[in-house]
Amino acid sequence: MRSADDDGDDEVLAPDSVLDSDLEVEDEFDEDLVDDGFGDPDRIVRLWFEGDDLTRVRISSSWRSKLAGRSLDECFAAAIMMANMRVAEVKPRPTPRFDGVDFAQLPPVSARSVAAFQVLFDGMHARWDEALERRAQRPAAESGARTGRSKGVVVELSATGRLSRVSLDQQWLAGVEAPVIRSHVMRAWRQARAGLVPVGDDQAELIGLETEHQLLVTAFEAMLNPGRGVS
Repeated sequence: MRSADDDGDDEVLAPDSVLDSDLEVEDEFDEDLVDDGFGDPDRIVRLWFEGDDLTRVRISSSWRSKLAGRSLDECFAAAIMMANMRVAEVKPRPTPRFDGVDFAQLPPVSARSVAAFQVLFDGMHARWDEALERRAQRPAAESGARTGRSKGVVVELSATGRLSRVSLDQQWLAGVEAPVIRSHVMRAWRQARAGLVPVGDDQAELIGLETEHQLLVTAFEAMLNPGRGVS
């Protein structure tokens, strides 16, 4: 009889609620009948995402016979590569508006006022370069990249949170079937995702500097063309 502290066999692993439907006995899947998702050329592994979130993993029940001397890691790598070839959906930032700024209070154009603006622009460029330098010198440990582990599965995420690699322990792999592998891939991914260090704090600084720069440009143009107003 097992004690409560025993780890338990992988084959009788209690499924996570997220994986209940996916842990059922799997039929062979026809690539032509599969909606979206990303798979390897031999139709052994298929991955589904919502944004960068991994939502489902599917492995052919006959994956061992289909490998033909390759590894399951390679099948995951091919599917991940296909997924990461997606074109990122970048939402354009609106051009900042400065309707609340009273540019009428600017001094008239003169050598002195132009020189004052030059000092402001030089300071802005210096701060921009400093922000880029800090970003480039961030230690690798702070890059946001993260690893998750579950049994014989290691999942790696990029600094931006995208799935970048699935590594499988070959000794562990020899004794498990597709549903168990899928379960632990999802568990390892969730562990990695939960500990992901958010990136983008320095991006917020750059966005702020960009907005400040645009304000300076708008003010300078308003000073040069006082009768045209600011769009």
